[in-house]
Amino acid sequence: MEINKKISYAFYTIFHPFKGFWEIKYEGKGNIYSGLFFLLIFLITEVIREQYSGYIFNYNYPAPVNSFLVISRVLVMFFLWGLSNWCLTTLMDGEGNLYNIFTAVGYCLVPMIGANILVTALSNFLTVEENMFLVYIDSFTLIWSGLLLLAASIVVHQYSLLKTIVTSLMTVVVMMIFVFIGLLCISLVQQLTLFIDSVYRELIYRI
Repeated sequence: MEINKKISYAFYTIFHPFKGFWEIKYEGKGNIYSGLFFLLIFLITEVIREQYSGYIFNYNYPAPVNSFLVISRVLVMFFLWGLSNWCLTTLMDGEGNLYNIFTAVGYCLVPMIGANILVTALSNFLTVEENMFLVYIDSFTLIWSGLLLLAASIVVHQYSLLKTIVTSLMTVVVMMIFVFIGLLCISLVQQLTLFIDSVYRELIYRI
């Protein structure tokens, strides 16, 4: 019952973000489990949207949808933002911890969950000329979630609006750095593997 209250509190939070995120952090009206629950629901709706959107608007059609790729993409962005924001704000006197950040980001996904459900349903009835309605829904909920994330950062880290905007932009830069380092490590591992394989083959050939 307590979990249901924490989950249902998300609908209050998306309309009253400052008070909502304050009570989630300081009064225990939300937790990491409910945040991860919304992440799970978002993953499910993303896969459903990719798979069952009307064929006119489905860019994957007729190829099958790679659900693993869809899920991986969302998880990487979710955890990359959380880790990057935590690393940065720790150095900039932010009051939020990793637990608070992941919880807040999970709640910020709620409007996009609704958009996925609505767009998936409408895409099976609308015509190409009515595509603008789907674009409006996606754009509106993306901006909504972005503003929620901004409000969450203000409350969680106790920053001013300007400092929150600056740290958010810097978080994106840190994410890009992490991605670059990750790709570099993958490339080095691949090269090392090829080198070891070539040395092994050369030894086998000579022996």
